[in-house]
Amino acid sequence: MSKSVYVETSVVSARVTLRDDPVSEAQRFHTVEWWTNYRLFYDVCYSQAVNEVDYLLTWNCKHLANVNKIEHIQVINRRLGLLTPVILTPEMLLSGDNQT
Repeated sequence: MSKSVYVETSVVSARVTLRDDPVSEAQRFHTVEWWTNYRLFYDVCYSQAVNEVDYLLTWNCKHLANVNKIEHIQVINRRLGLLTPVILTPEMLLSGDNQT
């Protein structure tokens, strides 16, 4: 069975953005690379009402894919009886940096 990944809205936005600053261009490059060549290897979810996915794919490094926030997210989810997916960027997933 393939791993599941929830694609958060910042990933979709990065794929279609017209911004030309270096960060946006890098995010677009990695997003398109993952979307084109690796998306088919995953069970992809887009709905906001998703539970029990393996990965949460995001470019929101301020609030989600942030090493300083992940432990807090895990504590809150544990208190609520929810599983916490591995939270990472498309670039991290491409590089194989998806260890828990």
